[in-house]
Amino acid sequence: MVLDIFMSALDRIKCFFFIGNKTLQPKDILTELFQELDLKKKNLMDDNVFVPDHYSIALSRIDFDDISPFISNLKDQLKTKLTERIKNKKYKLLSPLVIEIRADLGIEMNFIE
Repeated sequence: MVLDIFMSALDRIKCFFFIGNKTLQPKDILTELFQELDLKKKNLMDDNVFVPDHYSIALSRIDFDDISPFISNLKDQLKTKLTERIKNKKYKLLSPLVIEIRADLGIEMNFIE
């Protein structure tokens, strides 16, 4: 639990320094999804590793408006890349993968939650 909180804080600091003043890129979202995938995996006693099948990405209104013209294509690409990662790591899903991207007025530009 404490480690999860620390890792989350570290991710936010990293996000600030690496994204900084540049505009948010789709690859930044994918990197965040990969981190979430590994952070939330659950190892069962029978050596199966399950990962969440639903991911909700919150962006600032400015970042959301910037990617909204190609959001459908972006979600498809994110699903494809995440599915590849799940297969390569031999993780399992309980149901089909769902990715939501939404705007959140409480998030600053260039940050992902």
